[in-house]
Amino acid sequence: MADPLTLACCLGKIGEIVLGGIGDCLIDPIKRQFTYMCCFHWNIMELETQLKGLETTRQGVQMGVDENRRKVRVIGPNVEDWLNSANEVTTEIEGIIQDKAKVKEGCLNGWCPNLKLRYSLSRTAVKKTKVVVDLKADGVQYTQSSYSPPPACLEITTNRDFMGFESRRLIMEEIIKALKHDEINLIGVCGMGGVGKTILVNEVAKRVKEGNHFDEVAMAIVGQKLDLTNVQACIGDTLGLKNLCNTKSPIERANLLRKRLLPDDKKVLVILDDIWEEFDLQAMGIPLECSKNFKMLYTSRTQDLWHGLRTKKEIPLELLSKDEALQLFREKAGDLADARDLQPIAIQIVNECGRLPLALALIGSALSKKCGRNAEICEENTIKMMWEEMLDRLTCPTSTPGDMDLSSKMELSYKYLQDEEAKGLFLLCCLFQEDEDIRLEDLTRYGFGLSLFKGINKMRQARRRVFALVDDLKSRYLLLDSKEEEQCVKVHDVVRDMGISIASKDTFALVSHGAISQWPKTAKHEHYISVISHQIEKLPERLMLYPNLEFLMLRCQRLKELPPNFFEGMGELKVLELPRFDGFLTLPSLRNLTTLSLERFYGTLDNVSLIGGIPNLETLSFRNSGIKELPEKIGELVNLRLLDLRETCSLTRIPPGVISRLRHLEELYFWGSYFSYWEGEGNEEEAINANLREFEFLSDLSTLEIMIESNVLIPKVAIFGKLEIYKVVIADHSIIFGSLNHPDRMIFSERFERELRGKERALWVEESIPMNPIPSYHGGIDRLLRSSDFLRLEGDVCNDLVRELLPRDGVNGLQQKKCLQIRKCDTPECLANTTNPVHLSTSPAPAVFPILKELDLRLLPKLREICCGPVPAGSFGELTSMFVGACERLENLFQLPVEGCLARLESLSIGSCDMMVEVFRKDEGEEVQVATNNRLIVFPKLEVLELGYLPILVGFCRGIDQIDFPQLKCLNLQELGGFNSLFHDNCNLSSNPEQNDNVGFFSLFPQKVSLPNLEILKLATLPNLERLGHGPLPVGSFSKLKECSVGSCGKLLCVFPSQLLLMLPELQKVTLESCKSLEVVFELEGLESNEPNPEILSPLKFVKLNYLPQLNCISKRDPMGFKYIQTLAIFDCNSLRYVFAPTMTKSIPQLRNLEIWDCEMLSRIVAEENGLGESSVDEVEFPQLESLELCNLPNLVSFYPNVNANTTTLAKSTDHNHNPLQPQPLFNEKVAFPGLKYLVLFKLQNVSCLWGSELPTNSFSKLEKLKVTGCASWRNFPCISWIGDLNDTTQGLQEVAQLLYPKSTSIGDVLALGSNGTMTGWKRQKRGEEKVWQHSGIFRQNDVTSVNLEEAVPCMALSKSDSYIISACGGKVSLFKTFNSFNSYKVLTTSMQPPPASTFLAFHPKDNNMIAIGMEDSTIRICNFWMTLVKSELKGHKKRITGLAFSKNLNILVSSGADAQLCIWSIDTWEKLKSVSIQLPAGKACNGDTRVEFHSNQIRLLVSHETQLAIYDASEMDRIRQWVLQDVFLAPISFAVYSCDSRLVYTSFCDGNIGVFDADSLTLTCHIAPSIYLQPRFLSGGQAVYPRVIAANREKPNKFAIGLTNGVVVFMKPQQLVGKWGLSPSTVDYGMLNDRTMSSPNTSNHTPDQNQRKEEEGEKEDVDEEVDLNEEDQEEERKKKVKGKAPQSG
Repeated sequence: MADPLTLACCLGKIGEIVLGGIGDCLIDPIKRQFTYMCCFHWNIMELETQLKGLETTRQGVQMGVDENRRKVRVIGPNVEDWLNSANEVTTEIEGIIQDKAKVKEGCLNGWCPNLKLRYSLSRTAVKKTKVVVDLKADGVQYTQSSYSPPPACLEITTNRDFMGFESRRLIMEEIIKALKHDEINLIGVCGMGGVGKTILVNEVAKRVKEGNHFDEVAMAIVGQKLDLTNVQACIGDTLGLKNLCNTKSPIERANLLRKRLLPDDKKVLVILDDIWEEFDLQAMGIPLECSKNFKMLYTSRTQDLWHGLRTKKEIPLELLSKDEALQLFREKAGDLADARDLQPIAIQIVNECGRLPLALALIGSALSKKCGRNAEICEENTIKMMWEEMLDRLTCPTSTPGDMDLSSKMELSYKYLQDEEAKGLFLLCCLFQEDEDIRLEDLTRYGFGLSLFKGINKMRQARRRVFALVDDLKSRYLLLDSKEEEQCVKVHDVVRDMGISIASKDTFALVSHGAISQWPKTAKHEHYISVISHQIEKLPERLMLYPNLEFLMLRCQRLKELPPNFFEGMGELKVLELPRFDGFLTLPSLRNLTTLSLERFYGTLDNVSLIGGIPNLETLSFRNSGIKELPEKIGELVNLRLLDLRETCSLTRIPPGVISRLRHLEELYFWGSYFSYWEGEGNEEEAINANLREFEFLSDLSTLEIMIESNVLIPKVAIFGKLEIYKVVIADHSIIFGSLNHPDRMIFSERFERELRGKERALWVEESIPMNPIPSYHGGIDRLLRSSDFLRLEGDVCNDLVRELLPRDGVNGLQQKKCLQIRKCDTPECLANTTNPVHLSTSPAPAVFPILKELDLRLLPKLREICCGPVPAGSFGELTSMFVGACERLENLFQLPVEGCLARLESLSIGSCDMMVEVFRKDEGEEVQVATNNRLIVFPKLEVLELGYLPILVGFCRGIDQIDFPQLKCLNLQELGGFNSLFHDNCNLSSNPEQNDNVGFFSLFPQKVSLPNLEILKLATLPNLERLGHGPLPVGSFSKLKECSVGSCGKLLCVFPSQLLLMLPELQKVTLESCKSLEVVFELEGLESNEPNPEILSPLKFVKLNYLPQLNCISKRDPMGFKYIQTLAIFDCNSLRYVFAPTMTKSIPQLRNLEIWDCEMLSRIVAEENGLGESSVDEVEFPQLESLELCNLPNLVSFYPNVNANTTTLAKSTDHNHNPLQPQPLFNEKVAFPGLKYLVLFKLQNVSCLWGSELPTNSFSKLEKLKVTGCASWRNFPCISWIGDLNDTTQGLQEVAQLLYPKSTSIGDVLALGSNGTMTGWKRQKRGEEKVWQHSGIFRQNDVTSVNLEEAVPCMALSKSDSYIISACGGKVSLFKTFNSFNSYKVLTTSMQPPPASTFLAFHPKDNNMIAIGMEDSTIRICNFWMTLVKSELKGHKKRITGLAFSKNLNILVSSGADAQLCIWSIDTWEKLKSVSIQLPAGKACNGDTRVEFHSNQIRLLVSHETQLAIYDASEMDRIRQWVLQDVFLAPISFAVYSCDSRLVYTSFCDGNIGVFDADSLTLTCHIAPSIYLQPRFLSGGQAVYPRVIAANREKPNKFAIGLTNGVVVFMKPQQLVGKWGLSPSTVDYGMLNDRTMSSPNTSNHTPDQNQRKEEEGEKEDVDEEVDLNEEDQEEERKKKVKGKAPQSG
């Protein structure tokens, strides 16, 4: 139905027609207004129609504009104006259309429309319709009938072969992050060929396009030969700039492309792939200015392209990880890579491919195609041969390459090298062993010897050239940096193979490495030969095949001798490397040989041939060799330039005159050599060794590394005058090489190499015994003092050198030093005199130590000041590390101001300066910071500040308002006695101590101190420290503090006051020790809100509290963040009453380790309530707790006491000794430990038992190790140790079927045999300060092929010497050889294929070669050692054999069977001597296992059956004792065994009870209830857990182990205070079992003829030092564990 206004509109139209033109002048305005109201919908519809037409026209105009912009044409201003107008009008009209709905809303739920809005919109619509019509008409002239299509989207084919790998994902994220960075517009991805750069950037292009990071993406391949026009055209075509290549002018092309790449409204990414060298980016048209709308991403095999651009970021792409490489190869090679016989080959192929993705993909695909193509006809052996053939190709690079495509791609990098010297050096690197760290020094010497470097005639010049060439090769990824050694490079395996392939062409080089046993047979034109083999023992007598040979690397370790004529025919040989040779060496007719390397040479030299055959030798190396005396003939090698005697540990003599004759020697190395026996001044005539004066004749010597003993008189002549590179050490013998009298001294190669690594000019003079001073003018040492960049002077012997170095009137000699160490010397009162009047009248004093990086001053008793006077500008500008110690007269370091100084200081350590009052001194009235009025010091780079043993220090710098440490990370303060606060708000203290007498205390720093990056705070032995500060610190200080350690601060009351807690958002570790007054750790009471703040201490992970005698609680209110702690250790806190406050939450989710020792007042771990009336929760859970130690807590009653109406309520009084709780279990239902694995309990005197009858579900479900000692109140509780997971009934052992103890403690293992045939060992290993049993893994799996494990009987036996083990589990019997441990073994043989299966095994007591095997078919087989011959088969039983026991004294074998029969056999004739049946209870059938074991006297025999224990006299087989089931022991016997001394019988029962019986009388000595060692959940329910087997310790009679049916092994021994098994009945807490009270354990049932054995004196147990210590020893051990020394300064 039409609304009334629409109907009125229609009537209006009719009225208009009827009335015609009546009263137009009066009617038209009224009619127009009426029409706006009535024709609202009509007007809006007309406007929408016209808008659609305008949009069509606008799109046409925009298409034309876009096309012209792609073609970089200028858009006319009229077109721009029209588009702007069209967009503005469109926006306005869309607003009108959106407001249309508001008209209908009106009021009265739409019954009354909004007439005012209706009129306004309708009128506006009429006006805008006219505007649209006119605008559309104007726009038609800017359209055309057709347009060029927009550029097609870049089609990117991604390869996901390895894009899912973690290494590639991280690189991709880094690239995308750089692309988003506003300050970066050039991103390079660099890596060696085949590493996957192109695939990576393709994936990046896809990701950024999908993520709308860029509107347009263009890609072009550059390649080796740059075609600028082609690259420009490729980019232009992709972006719609067609026919760019037709533009002839390069400048115009670049301008067009540049304009296209910088649109105003779009983001453009250009990817250039495979760039080999730099080119002019501007000439190509690439914008260099930083723009948010343009980025360029490129890939290259070359590093550091366009390194001068600040807007560039280079991202290296490394090789795949080992796991990623193997995964990629599997994906390409298919399922065959996982085949068992191909897996080893696959791993070798992956290793040969060197984790290079291209090699892995190509080789894997090739193998997949080969095997796939021949799958129907190939057998397994054929496929394996294919894989092995591919491996041969990879390991022998001189053969056909594994993949031609890979080889050709890798060769491009080599071919692109334009420098022939770089090519030669690269090929030289390929001659070294695979994965070898190639020393740059070797490349220098070999390259120099081969004349690779044109125009180079000095060794130093060659070294510099090698460094430059290596840098170029590394930038192209042909060489890689060594990750293990400095000054070394490596060659990637694939690149090396490519290089060898190139070098092998045209017989240029022969490379033969690996498992070769004879000299390779090749052509005779090789120039380079490298033979590396561990198998070649002999060489051909004569080789006449190599007339052009220049380089020979011969590394054959087994080679014992060289044939006399081996080198004949090698007249052109220039370089010879012959390492590790210990035969006789003769070198005839090698007149062109220039380089000889005899590294690790331990043979004999032919002196005559050495000189006659190699007259032109220039480089000779005996590095690491064993020569004892340098051959005298070497002095005749007049052309020798370099002699290397480094690390010649046996060299003791250099004949006089040898050194002086080497007139052309440039470099001489003794570094690390044990030769230091130089003759000095005045010993020329009696000399037996070379004299230092000989260096006077070496006019070309520029490099020297030498050690000289300090007792040698240095010649007066300037022997060191011309050195350019040197390491000269002058010291006594014990300092250089170490001494037994100086155990802290390291051997030379470690001590000096560490200190002097990387130093070019180093002088080290040190003496440890009084000697005459060394004059500075002797030997040219004064020149070394001035020119050295590293200088160490120590001892009185250096006094003259110090005076020469530190003149009293200036700073000359201090300008070249980079590292200066002065110790134990008489120095002037100031290190540098900056008050020299010479400088005052002309110019400012020169800078002191302008390039010094390290300064170390120790034990300088006369030193008062480092700078006497103001510090000149620029002084110490490069100093990074400063250590000052034991300078007893030094009052401060520097006098302010220090403008421009110490700007790079990173570490400052000061210690043991007794007179130091402040670190920096400010004179009265001195303004420090001229930029502001504030007195300010800034240390912009300082990261470590250590102050220690400064007894009168009262401040860092008094009179300073503010100190900023913007980068300080570690602050270590120790033994500082002059202040009682770190920070103070009243900093206006004078430098004059007398003016500060009225000040109540001193502070180390002013209140305005900035520490925004401090991570570690260590405070130790600050006896007057009462607080950290008085007022709030600047915002940001301590905001990054991660570790806080406080020790021996006797007056400190609280470490973390409330105002400081809010400033520690990153605190992770807290250690507090020996603070006698400390009452609380975290003070939360001062916080404004009482509500828990989850932000406080939330990152805290580790807390250690040690010897805090006044500590009442950690915190009276628990901070929410405290529940995230992972490790909590508390020691010697005798006032601590509880650990966790009662307001804590139900869970402490992150706690993993809880250790509490020696807290006398501690009565509970979790408090029930406190004096404030706050109640704790009903149950607390520790879900992640793995280790719990509660030791020596005499008043501990329960972990979380169960306070209820039936027990004594905990009084409000804090004195729990007067309000004791009733005895309770240590653990109850209120606390849960679902993840606990390690539990140690020691000396808990007030705890009644371990746990109650009720525990939370899954609590202790993962417990693996339990150790209980010294708990005197647990009278029926032995010392036990658990091994295994008590919750895991399906672990590797299934159930323990047999246990073996070794006889020798040197093995120290226990071996368990599981019901599934698995043998598993445990070994004592150190954990912290104690030794514990730890699982050592599966020892051996028995043969269980086709075996029904439910019916199999596992068995094993150990030989008397522990050397052999025999074992079986229903299958073959295996014989093992052990080596010192059950975990080191060798399978000797397997035999005795069932049926029948073996059921019991035993070694012959007199002959380990003989073994008795009980069988399932009731027979017994006597076999030889190798089980290849059955000597006898014994028959006498009716059922399977269940026991065998040999008696060496009686010469018999006793066997027992499931038929309850005992048979006696002669071990001489194997005849049956007697048969006896055991007495069974009435009605009991003959089934079950009967076991036998001989007493140590080899006469008495223990017989155990499920119904009884019996003792027999085996000589007559008379039974003399019997014990049958009775009292609490009603369950069947599961196992029984003698103790090692045969005085006790350990017996286990199927209900979990354990009885310890006297072996003579079978009287029960001790009863161990199952509740002692089993959790409550195992004591009830359907899951039966009980001891399946017992093993007695073979050395300690009171120790035994039980193996449970759930695979757990438990070790037991009596309580330490008791010492043996057996207690008075009156002191035994028998407990409950099966709802009845146990009777006295001293009950037995004897036969009438038994004679009770007299009770012997108690034997004190030999305490096991690995598990239990004596009380005094254990206390001492614990103190050593928890009470370390205070943090040391410096």
